[in-house]
Amino acid sequence: MQIQSVSRAIDILGLFSQDRPRMGVTEIAKALMLNTATAFGLITTLQQRGLLVKDPESKRYGLGPRLFELGTIQLWSQRLYQVGVYPVHRLSEAANKSTRLYSWEKGDMLLILQVFHPSENFPFGGAFSPKLPLYCSGAGKAILAWLPEVELTDYLKRTKLHPFTSSTISDKNVLKRELKKIRKKGYSADREEFMKGINCIAMPIFDFSNRPVGAVSISVDSDDFANHGVDSLERELRFTSIEISRSMGHALDGERLSIASSRTKSTGLRSE
Repeated sequence: MQIQSVSRAIDILGLFSQDRPRMGVTEIAKALMLNTATAFGLITTLQQRGLLVKDPESKRYGLGPRLFELGTIQLWSQRLYQVGVYPVHRLSEAANKSTRLYSWEKGDMLLILQVFHPSENFPFGGAFSPKLPLYCSGAGKAILAWLPEVELTDYLKRTKLHPFTSSTISDKNVLKRELKKIRKKGYSADREEFMKGINCIAMPIFDFSNRPVGAVSISVDSDDFANHGVDSLERELRFTSIEISRSMGHALDGERLSIASSRTKSTGLRSE
Protein backbone atom coordinates (compact mmCIF):
# COMPACT_ATOMS: atom_id res chain seq x y z
CA MET A 1 0.00 0.00 0.00
CA GLN A 2 1.37 3.38 -1.04
CA ILE A 3 0.61 6.71 0.60
CA GLN A 4 0.00 9.03 -2.33
CA SER A 5 1.39 12.21 -0.81
CA VAL A 6 4.62 10.48 0.22
CA SER A 7 4.95 8.90 -3.20
CA ARG A 8 4.45 12.26 -4.90
CA ALA A 9 6.99 13.96 -2.63
CA ILE A 10 9.58 11.31 -3.54
CA ASP A 11 8.73 11.76 -7.22
CA ILE A 12 9.41 15.49 -6.88
CA LEU A 13 12.86 14.85 -5.42
CA GLY A 14 13.55 12.38 -8.23
CA LEU A 15 12.97 15.05 -10.88
CA PHE A 16 16.19 16.86 -10.04
CA SER A 17 19.38 15.88 -11.82
CA GLN A 18 22.75 17.30 -12.77
CA ASP A 19 21.23 18.52 -16.02
CA ARG A 20 18.21 19.95 -14.21
CA PRO A 21 19.34 21.19 -10.76
CA ARG A 22 16.66 23.93 -10.46
CA MET A 23 12.93 23.76 -11.21
CA GLY A 24 9.94 26.02 -10.75
CA VAL A 25 6.55 25.08 -9.32
CA THR A 26 4.82 25.06 -12.71
CA GLU A 27 7.59 22.96 -14.22
CA ILE A 28 7.36 20.41 -11.41
CA ALA A 29 3.58 20.26 -11.62
CA LYS A 30 3.68 19.70 -15.37
CA ALA A 31 6.34 16.98 -15.10
CA LEU A 32 4.26 15.00 -12.61
CA MET A 33 0.86 15.94 -14.08
CA LEU A 34 -0.27 17.61 -10.86
CA ASN A 35 -2.30 20.75 -10.43
CA THR A 36 -0.24 23.74 -9.37
CA ALA A 37 -1.82 24.03 -5.92
CA THR A 38 -1.03 20.39 -5.05
CA ALA A 39 2.53 20.71 -6.32
CA PHE A 40 3.06 23.94 -4.38
CA GLY A 41 1.83 22.34 -1.15
CA LEU A 42 4.19 19.40 -1.52
CA ILE A 43 7.11 21.64 -2.46
CA THR A 44 6.49 23.93 0.50
CA THR A 45 6.48 20.97 2.90
CA LEU A 46 9.70 19.62 1.43
CA GLN A 47 11.26 23.08 1.72
CA GLN A 48 10.23 23.39 5.37
CA ARG A 49 11.90 20.04 6.10
CA GLY A 50 15.14 21.05 4.39
CA LEU A 51 14.74 18.63 1.49
CA LEU A 52 14.31 21.48 -1.00
CA VAL A 53 15.66 25.02 -1.05
CA LYS A 54 14.35 28.05 -2.92
CA ASP A 55 16.76 30.26 -4.80
CA PRO A 56 15.91 33.85 -3.76
CA GLU A 57 16.88 35.29 -7.14
CA SER A 58 15.29 32.87 -9.61
CA LYS A 59 12.49 31.68 -7.26
CA ARG A 60 13.22 28.16 -8.45
CA TYR A 61 13.80 25.15 -6.22
CA GLY A 62 16.75 22.81 -5.79
CA LEU A 63 17.69 19.91 -3.54
CA GLY A 64 18.26 20.88 0.07
CA PRO A 65 21.07 20.32 2.59
CA ARG A 66 19.08 17.73 4.55
CA LEU A 67 19.45 15.35 1.60
CA PHE A 68 23.23 15.79 1.69
CA GLU A 69 23.20 15.05 5.41
CA LEU A 70 21.13 11.90 4.91
CA GLY A 71 23.29 10.83 1.96
CA THR A 72 26.44 11.19 4.04
CA ILE A 73 24.92 9.10 6.82
CA GLN A 74 23.89 6.44 4.30
CA LEU A 75 27.36 6.42 2.74
CA TRP A 76 29.16 6.00 6.04
CA SER A 77 26.77 3.23 7.02
CA GLN A 78 27.81 1.13 4.00
CA ARG A 79 30.24 -1.61 4.94
CA LEU A 80 31.94 -1.36 1.55
CA TYR A 81 32.73 2.31 2.18
CA GLN A 82 33.85 1.64 5.75
CA VAL A 83 36.36 -1.04 4.74
CA GLY A 84 37.33 0.55 1.42
CA VAL A 85 37.95 4.21 2.17
CA TYR A 86 41.47 3.85 3.56
CA PRO A 87 42.73 1.18 1.09
CA VAL A 88 41.54 3.33 -1.83
CA HIS A 89 43.39 6.35 -0.44
CA ARG A 90 46.53 4.24 0.00
CA LEU A 91 46.15 2.97 -3.55
CA SER A 92 46.19 6.55 -4.84
CA GLU A 93 49.38 7.27 -2.93
CA ALA A 94 51.09 4.05 -4.05
CA ALA A 95 50.13 4.43 -7.71
CA ASN A 96 50.41 8.24 -7.90
CA LYS A 97 47.06 8.18 -9.64
CA SER A 98 43.47 9.07 -8.92
CA THR A 99 41.38 6.19 -7.60
CA ARG A 100 37.68 5.41 -7.17
CA LEU A 101 35.48 3.05 -5.21
CA TYR A 102 32.14 1.85 -6.58
CA SER A 103 29.19 0.09 -5.05
CA TRP A 104 27.01 -2.29 -7.04
CA GLU A 105 23.57 -3.07 -5.68
CA LYS A 106 20.24 -3.88 -7.30
CA GLY A 107 21.67 -3.32 -10.75
CA ASP A 108 23.07 0.15 -10.10
CA MET A 109 26.77 1.04 -10.24
CA LEU A 110 27.36 4.01 -7.93
CA LEU A 111 30.54 5.98 -7.42
CA ILE A 112 30.88 6.29 -3.63
CA LEU A 113 34.44 7.59 -3.31
CA GLN A 114 36.84 9.59 -5.49
CA VAL A 115 40.43 10.24 -4.50
CA PHE A 116 41.86 12.91 -6.80
CA HIS A 117 45.60 12.94 -7.37
CA PRO A 118 47.09 16.45 -7.72
CA SER A 119 49.12 15.48 -10.79
CA GLU A 120 46.02 14.88 -12.92
CA ASN A 121 43.73 17.25 -14.74
CA PHE A 122 40.20 16.07 -15.34
CA PRO A 123 38.30 17.21 -18.44
CA PHE A 124 34.96 16.94 -16.63
CA GLY A 125 35.95 19.27 -13.82
CA GLY A 126 35.54 16.55 -11.22
CA ALA A 127 31.73 16.54 -11.34
CA PHE A 128 29.46 14.02 -13.00
CA SER A 129 26.58 11.76 -12.05
CA PRO A 130 27.56 9.12 -9.47
CA LYS A 131 25.49 6.53 -11.35
CA LEU A 132 27.39 4.84 -14.17
CA PRO A 133 26.30 2.44 -16.92
CA LEU A 134 27.79 -1.03 -16.53
CA TYR A 135 28.64 -1.83 -20.15
CA CYS A 136 30.91 1.14 -20.88
CA SER A 137 32.67 1.84 -17.60
CA GLY A 138 35.71 0.04 -16.24
CA ALA A 139 34.02 -0.67 -12.90
CA GLY A 140 30.81 -1.76 -14.60
CA LYS A 141 32.53 -4.22 -16.91
CA ALA A 142 34.46 -5.62 -13.95
CA ILE A 143 31.07 -6.44 -12.39
CA LEU A 144 29.51 -7.83 -15.58
CA ALA A 145 32.45 -10.15 -16.20
CA TRP A 146 31.83 -11.92 -12.89
CA LEU A 147 28.04 -12.11 -12.94
CA PRO A 148 26.42 -15.55 -13.21
CA GLU A 149 25.53 -16.33 -16.83
CA VAL A 150 21.79 -16.09 -16.16
CA GLU A 151 22.12 -12.60 -14.70
CA LEU A 152 24.40 -11.42 -17.50
CA THR A 153 21.95 -12.71 -20.12
CA ASP A 154 19.08 -10.91 -18.39
CA TYR A 155 21.09 -7.69 -18.24
CA LEU A 156 21.92 -7.81 -21.94
CA LYS A 157 18.30 -8.51 -22.87
CA ARG A 158 16.96 -5.44 -21.09
CA THR A 159 19.84 -3.04 -21.78
CA LYS A 160 20.35 -0.98 -24.91
CA LEU A 161 24.04 -0.30 -25.47
CA HIS A 162 23.86 3.40 -26.15
CA PRO A 163 27.16 4.80 -27.53
CA PHE A 164 28.41 7.58 -25.24
CA THR A 165 31.61 8.05 -27.29
CA SER A 166 33.09 6.62 -30.47
CA SER A 167 34.90 4.05 -28.28
CA THR A 168 31.77 2.68 -26.58
CA ILE A 169 31.09 -0.99 -27.25
CA SER A 170 27.55 -0.98 -28.65
CA ASP A 171 27.46 -4.54 -30.04
CA LYS A 172 26.39 -7.15 -27.49
CA ASN A 173 28.45 -9.94 -29.04
CA VAL A 174 31.55 -7.77 -28.94
CA LEU A 175 30.79 -6.95 -25.31
CA LYS A 176 30.49 -10.66 -24.46
CA ARG A 177 33.92 -11.31 -25.97
CA GLU A 178 35.32 -8.37 -24.02
CA LEU A 179 33.90 -9.75 -20.77
CA LYS A 180 35.52 -13.13 -21.38
CA LYS A 181 38.89 -11.42 -21.79
CA ILE A 182 38.32 -9.46 -18.58
CA ARG A 183 37.50 -12.63 -16.67
CA LYS A 184 40.71 -14.20 -17.93
CA LYS A 185 42.89 -11.16 -17.12
CA GLY A 186 41.19 -10.35 -13.83
CA TYR A 187 40.78 -6.64 -14.59
CA SER A 188 38.82 -4.45 -17.00
CA ALA A 189 39.81 -1.36 -18.92
CA ASP A 190 37.86 1.72 -19.95
CA ARG A 191 39.48 3.55 -22.87
CA GLU A 192 37.32 6.65 -23.16
CA GLU A 193 34.21 4.45 -23.54
CA PHE A 194 32.01 6.48 -21.22
CA MET A 195 33.63 9.90 -21.36
CA LYS A 196 36.30 11.44 -23.56
CA GLY A 197 39.61 11.89 -21.80
CA ILE A 198 38.83 9.33 -19.08
CA ASN A 199 40.75 6.05 -19.01
CA CYS A 200 40.98 3.55 -16.18
CA ILE A 201 41.53 -0.03 -15.15
CA ALA A 202 39.24 -1.67 -12.60
CA MET A 203 38.82 -4.85 -10.59
CA PRO A 204 35.79 -6.30 -8.80
CA ILE A 205 35.26 -6.59 -5.06
CA PHE A 206 33.59 -9.74 -3.72
CA ASP A 207 31.71 -10.36 -0.49
CA PHE A 208 31.33 -13.41 1.77
CA SER A 209 28.88 -15.02 -0.70
CA ASN A 210 31.41 -14.80 -3.55
CA ARG A 211 29.31 -12.24 -5.38
CA PRO A 212 30.65 -8.96 -6.79
CA VAL A 213 29.43 -6.06 -4.66
CA GLY A 214 31.58 -3.27 -6.02
CA ALA A 215 34.76 -2.35 -7.82
CA VAL A 216 37.90 -0.27 -7.41
CA SER A 217 39.60 1.60 -10.24
CA ILE A 218 42.73 3.59 -11.08
CA SER A 219 42.80 6.39 -13.63
CA VAL A 220 45.45 5.83 -16.29
CA ASP A 221 46.80 7.70 -19.29
CA SER A 222 46.41 6.56 -22.88
CA ASP A 223 50.19 6.14 -23.04
CA ASP A 224 50.06 3.68 -20.14
CA PHE A 225 48.13 1.22 -22.29
CA ALA A 226 50.58 1.54 -25.17
CA ASN A 227 53.79 1.42 -23.11
CA HIS A 228 52.94 -1.37 -20.64
CA GLY A 229 52.54 1.21 -17.90
CA VAL A 230 49.43 -0.62 -16.72
CA ASP A 231 51.44 -3.60 -15.42
CA SER A 232 52.66 -2.02 -12.18
CA LEU A 233 49.32 -0.28 -11.65
CA GLU A 234 47.53 -3.58 -12.09
CA ARG A 235 49.52 -5.15 -9.27
CA GLU A 236 48.65 -2.34 -6.88
CA LEU A 237 45.01 -2.46 -7.95
CA ARG A 238 44.91 -6.23 -7.50
CA PHE A 239 46.29 -5.98 -3.98
CA THR A 240 43.67 -3.37 -3.04
CA SER A 241 40.87 -5.44 -4.55
CA ILE A 242 41.98 -8.43 -2.49
CA GLU A 243 42.31 -6.37 0.68
CA ILE A 244 38.81 -4.91 0.43
CA SER A 245 37.27 -8.25 -0.61
CA ARG A 246 38.80 -9.91 2.43
CA SER A 247 37.34 -7.21 4.64
CA MET A 248 33.95 -7.90 3.05
CA GLY A 249 34.28 -11.53 4.12
CA HIS A 250 35.40 -13.05 0.83
CA ALA A 251 37.56 -16.13 1.29
CA LEU A 252 39.33 -15.81 -2.09
CA ASP A 253 38.77 -19.47 -2.81
CA GLY A 254 38.09 -21.43 -5.98
CA GLU A 255 38.03 -19.65 -9.32
CA ARG A 256 38.43 -16.18 -7.85
CA LEU A 257 41.88 -17.06 -6.50
CA SER A 258 43.08 -16.16 -10.00
CA ILE A 259 42.53 -12.53 -9.06
CA ALA A 260 45.18 -12.88 -6.37
CA SER A 261 47.72 -14.79 -8.43
CA SER A 262 49.69 -11.89 -9.90
CA ARG A 263 50.23 -10.00 -6.66
CA THR A 264 50.90 -13.20 -4.72
CA LYS A 265 53.64 -14.28 -7.11
CA SER A 266 55.25 -10.84 -7.32
CA THR A 267 55.25 -10.03 -3.61
CA GLY A 268 55.14 -13.36 -1.86
CA LEU A 269 51.86 -12.49 -0.15
CA ARG A 270 49.83 -15.46 0.97
CA SER A 271 46.38 -15.70 -0.58
CA GLU A 272 44.53 -17.31 2.28
